[in-house]
Amino acid sequence: MKKYIILIISFFLDLSLLNFLPYSYQNISYLYPCFFISTVFLTYNLFLDNKTYFKTILILSIIYGSIFLNSPLLGIFIFLLLGYASKNYHKYITINYFSMLIGIILIIILNDSIIYLILSFSEITTFSIKLLIYKLTRSIPINIIYTTLVYNYLIKISSTF
Repeated sequence: MKKYIILIISFFLDLSLLNFLPYSYQNISYLYPCFFISTVFLTYNLFLDNKTYFKTILILSIIYGSIFLNSPLLGIFIFLLLGYASKNYHKYITINYFSMLIGIILIIILNDSIIYLILSFSEITTFSIKLLIYKLTRSIPINIIYTTLVYNYLIKISSTF
């Protein structure tokens, strides 16, 4: 039950912070959160089986995609891909503090790169690789701090870490 509470809190934390911070790619705050994306990665070990994990991601990605991306299908695609990447990362890498930070950085890079590629290929808007790097440098620091706090909490409440 705690894993669901953590996911929901991170979702609402993203939602509330993005209402106060600049949201456009051209005007990104230094504190650009990807808390929900980080929490999807962190909570993988808390699920007993992959089926429950991916069902939870599916449901939450529809909501996330509808609110943040204006496209539930895009949300489903991105989060199932991130879930699959998280599953494989946890399968092959022993999670400790350092590997968790590397995993979060990789998940954020993967998420932003997928969105960048989809928007670039669909010609909805034009982006440069410089803009992608700019966004990544704005989102990774705050997410490392958030991830460290959540990871320490997960260690205290769970024996799977």
